[in-house]
Amino acid sequence: MSAPGERDLTFKLYGLDHMNGVVYADLFAQKVTKLVAGLKRIDREKNGGKHFEYTVIDLKYGSTELAIHQKFVGKKVARFSPSAELAMHAMRYSRSDYNAATEESCFVDVLDGLCSKAGEKFSYGVVTADQTGAQARVDPFLGRIINRIIAEKDATEEEVDREFTHFRGAAIGSFDGTIEEVDVRDREMRSGHLILSAGNYDVRCIFNVPIDEIALNRRVTVEGEAIYDGSSSLPTRIIVQKITLRSGSLRDWTVSSRGSDWSRPIWPPLAPVDSQEH
Repeated sequence: MSAPGERDLTFKLYGLDHMNGVVYADLFAQKVTKLVAGLKRIDREKNGGKHFEYTVIDLKYGSTELAIHQKFVGKKVARFSPSAELAMHAMRYSRSDYNAATEESCFVDVLDGLCSKAGEKFSYGVVTADQTGAQARVDPFLGRIINRIIAEKDATEEEVDREFTHFRGAAIGSFDGTIEEVDVRDREMRSGHLILSAGNYDVRCIFNVPIDEIALNRRVTVEGEAIYDGSSSLPTRIIVQKITLRSGSLRDWTVSSRGSDWSRPIWPPLAPVDSQEH
């Protein structure tokens, strides 16, 4: 566990664009209340009793960022850190790891409360376990996964298999497209949209790359962890680890399978691409 006075969990909310990024005070208070209550529940269920109280280490002026320290008050050493466990499970769920949902229901319930009204009353939040580095966005994307996990608790395996005919989970991949509408408010979890060259499909991305590598409105290939929710063969989110600028058109590195039909991309390109930008 952390030393006295050190950060264990950082929680920050971001407001909606039409509210100029500000967050309602009562909403922020509600989320903090749910967060602390959730940490206490995780402590009881994972550690078998009360081991911590939670103190405010930092509350940034003019910001909805809160840093919490876990103050040890129990008589026995705790096996688990509630803050680290919460952030880790949030990160797993956000990667469509549905197996994690069967382990402890307390995490699902806590994150359900934190994700409530995301996209309606606030834009998104970020939960960070400062001791481990585990980090996840509390946003509509995670909210949909949590809602699906809750709905599947009472569903049979056959019902789930009928509804989701595609892969669910995460896989490494590369995708060609154009980056648009990047949100850089959170420096660690910048987000944006990648419009795929094949089909103009819009995929939300988290960019784990330096900000100067995010090329707007330029054709790029992104590589990283693609998240699939089982409803389609296409990813619903990509955690981008590398961005490469591309020249030429999609036609330059795709193969025609029939007449003018060139919609199936081939990677890597069959022939070198001209270095001149088009």
